[in-house]
Amino acid sequence: MRLVALLLFISSVVGLRAEARAASKKGRGGKLVVLSTTAGADIFVDDRRVGAVPSDRPLKLSAGAHTVRLELRGYAPVEKVVKIRRGRTRTVEIDLLAHSGVVMVETPGITAEVVIDGKPLGPTPFDGDVVIGPRMILVRAPGYKPFATKLLIKGGQLYPLSLDLEVDPLAQRPADLGSPAWSLPAGWYKEPWVLATAGVMVLGTAAAMWLSGDPEDRAPSADHTLKIGRGYE
Repeated sequence: MRLVALLLFISSVVGLRAEARAASKKGRGGKLVVLSTTAGADIFVDDRRVGAVPSDRPLKLSAGAHTVRLELRGYAPVEKVVKIRRGRTRTVEIDLLAHSGVVMVETPGITAEVVIDGKPLGPTPFDGDVVIGPRMILVRAPGYKPFATKLLIKGGQLYPLSLDLEVDPLAQRPADLGSPAWSLPAGWYKEPWVLATAGVMVLGTAAAMWLSGDPEDRAPSADHTLKIGRGYE
């Protein structure tokens, strides 16, 4: 009897342990493997960053539905919902499509304006996404010669530009921009005060010349008759 009881006890213990292992395995959840050709893309699961492409190892996730998203600057993000089963490994493939490149412009010592395809995009230092394709890049600043170049923008590529703009000796310096040059209004010479001033200046010049001449030159000529009052003729 004692032997039978012992065997029954051992059997029950083994059964309980097996059930515990099965329950534990069932509650652990599953795994997720993310495959992508977009190297460097960040992997997010339920809005939490969990790694980058290429992923080193499978991700352990709880059973149920999860939102997987891949992001990389210059590429359109892609999001998928995957269902994880307990004790299973799920594989998902996600590739991103490039739509822009990254242009970075710096002008040490000065602040310049960055213009792309005729559209001002902001001051330096500049860091912006630019749509793929041929683009005209213009960098300008008051008092300096502008810099222009044409770039063929490719998706996901970085285009750094560090520029030392040349001083333009013929351009107005930035320090002088607050003092606009003074100029006469149109038609100024027709103003009454201008005409009156000019007349006074002409008369004054003639009088000065007459007073500074030889006195004999100012005496009456021989054929000139001086008129005097009655009684003195």
